[in-house]
Amino acid sequence: MILVMAVDAKWAIGYKGDMLTRIPEDLKHFKEMTMGGVLVMGRKTFDATGALPGRETIIVSRSLKEIEGAHIAHSLDDLREMIKEKFSDKKIFLVGGASLIDQLIDEVEEAEITFIKKDFELYDTVMRNLDKDEAFELVQRSEEHAYRDMKFEYRKYKRK
Repeated sequence: MILVMAVDAKWAIGYKGDMLTRIPEDLKHFKEMTMGGVLVMGRKTFDATGALPGRETIIVSRSLKEIEGAHIAHSLDDLREMIKEKFSDKKIFLVGGASLIDQLIDEVEEAEITFIKKDFELYDTVMRNLDKDEAFELVQRSEEHAYRDMKFEYRKYKRK
C-alpha cells in the first residue's frame, strides 16, 4: 500500500474535513501517480473528494451502505479481503484521513508526501511525522517547487 498525502511543516493534513490548500501542480502530480489504481479513503475524505475518474475508490466506513461509483468496506478485514479478491493486480493508494492512516500504517510500504514548507495556522488534523518514524526512511527528495507564497517538495519514504 502506498500512502499519498500533502502535509505542512508540522505534518498537519487538514482543516474542517478538507485539505489545507490546493496546489495545482500537486493535484496534477497526484492524478498522474494514482491513475489506474485504487484509492482507499475514509468517509470524510470521500465527502471532500468524491470518486475520482480513472481510479477505483474504496471507502472504509461502518455506516455507509452504498455509494455510486465507489466500493464500501465496513471494516479493515473487509478492506483487505476486497483488495485481495478484486484489486490484487492494481496499485493501492491510501489517501486519508488521519484515523485510517493510523489504522493502516503497518501495511504501508511506501509514502509519497508533498511536503509544504509552511506552518498553516488553521488545522485540526495531523498525521504521524515519517521523519521521526523509525519504520520509514526518506529515500528521495525532489527539487523545491513554488506556488504563491508556498515552497514545497515531493518526498518518497520506504519502509525499512
